[in-house]
Order: sequence, then structure tokens, then C-alpha cells
Amino acid sequence: MDLKISDLSVDSTSIWAVIASFRETVTDLDHRLTTMKDQVAMLPDWNAELQLLRAKVIDLEDRSRRDNVLGGIPEHKEDYDISTFLKNLIPELTGLDFSPPLEFQSVHSIA
Repeated sequence: MDLKISDLSVDSTSIWAVIASFRETVTDLDHRLTTMKDQVAMLPDWNAELQLLRAKVIDLEDRSRRDNVLGGIPEHKEDYDISTFLKNLIPELTGLDFSPPLEFQSVHSIA
């Protein structure tokens, strides 16, 4: 009989250890859930700020291109080197000899 009671005592101690571990896990999960709920609640504000920042970037890009636009240049195939085309076209149109040759930071077509 004594052997069975001591076995129950050991089993009871093991069960309480498992319960304590579960409590820690549940507490941790509760904390994570609270944090996630707070972040989800902030998503609309973050989305609004993202949209505002995107609009500002588009506006700044457009403003930076305003003084650099050349119109009426014919379209070419995608593999055509527009940079080389402009290096030849600009001296031809202006009648100026550029030495050293013209260099461009970026060249792109806007459709």
C-alpha cells in the first residue's frame, strides 16, 4: 500500500509540473495575442501613412522629371539604346560639339 501512495505522490508532482508549464505557455500566448491585436488595430493608420508617402514619392518623382523631359522623340524597340540615340540627337539638334561627350544619369521612356 505504501508503494502505491508514493507512486501517486510522484505522479501528482509530475502533473503539477506539467500544469505549471501549460500556465507559462498560455501566459506567453496571451501576451503574443495582445501584441498582435494592438498591431492589427494600427494597420489602418499604417496603411493611410503608406498611401500618403506613396503619393509624395510620385509627386517628387514627377517634379524631378519636369525640367528634363524631351518630347517628340520617336519610339524604338525595347532593345534600342536610347542613351546612345540621345547622345547623337542632342548635338545634331543644337549644332554644338560636346567634348567630353554627353553623359546621362538615367534615361527612360514614359509611355
